[in-house]
Parts: sequence; structure tokens; C-alpha cells
Amino acid sequence: MPDSALVIVVVEAEPVVGRYRLQHDPVAALGVPAHVTILFPFSSELDPEREDQIRSLAASIEPFERRFRAIGRFPGGVLHLVPEPNDRVRAMIRQAMDAFPDHPPYGGEITDPTPHLTIGMALDDDTADRISAEIAPRLPIRTRVDELTLLVTDDEGRWVSARGWPLGPRFRSSSAPR
Repeated sequence: MPDSALVIVVVEAEPVVGRYRLQHDPVAALGVPAHVTILFPFSSELDPEREDQIRSLAASIEPFERRFRAIGRFPGGVLHLVPEPNDRVRAMIRQAMDAFPDHPPYGGEITDPTPHLTIGMALDDDTADRISAEIAPRLPIRTRVDELTLLVTDDEGRWVSARGWPLGPRFRSSSAPR
């Protein structure tokens, strides 16, 4: 079964962190865009019931603005950008965990995930310091969070965007002005 993840893609971060991700985050070289993980691993099998669950989850969340102005570190040499404020992203993660209890975050290894955008993994302190110093002047990064995206691996192990669901309710009728 292919790997999969529900994520917030952050296109605006690519010009700032893309080259570092390609060098220091193994999944970037496999096609994973700059993102904040909502739920990983997830189900790549989308039957109508699961699609309805994801659509309902996305519709229950109003689009919102976020910025990344701080660089953080996790144990193991993980360098990341911090979404601020992170309350809405944390709420999305919690809602996804509640909606899909059969897919605990990180296989159950992390019970309360911290929202972040990974720049690099397994970095030594000097490399993390250098990257941080190079990225810091290019912050903040601003983004509008308006879609939940399902990434899946294809037959060659590359990650692709399989599907996206807009956030917020959509009340457009066929007679509404466009």
C-alpha cells in the first residue's frame, strides 16, 4: 500500500527553503512540497465514505492566514519553520485525529504533534546554525491556508498530490452570480 499524508502545502515557502529541503530532507527529493503535516500516515484508499469524511473535515475549517517568522529545532537535528499562531493548525490536527482514529499521527509515536514545516533532518549544530542564518533574513513567509491536500506515493516511490479539498463551507448555488 502506498504511503500517504494529509497536509497543508505552503507554496510560498519553496523559494526560501526549497534548496535546503532538497539537500537535507529526504522526502523533498521524492517530490514532497514544503508543507505542514496534518496527519501521517494516512489512507491512500479513498472510498466514497472516506472522501465524505475528508470533505466534511475540510468544510468545517474556515480558511485562515498564517506566517512563518521563527525557526525551530526538534531533537535529532530537525530544523523547521514554526507556523504562527499555530492554534488553528493544532486544531486541524486534532480534528483529523478525531475523525480518523485508525490513523494515529506518526504511527502513534507522537501523540501531540507540533505543527511545523521541516527544512532539514539529522543536521549537526553547525549546519543548522548556518541554514538558520541564511533563512532568517527572508522571513516572515505569509500564506493563506485554504486547502487540505492528500499526498500519496506512486509506483516509483515519488510523492504526488492525489487530491485537494477546499477549506470552509461552499454555498454557491447554480443561480448565484459568478
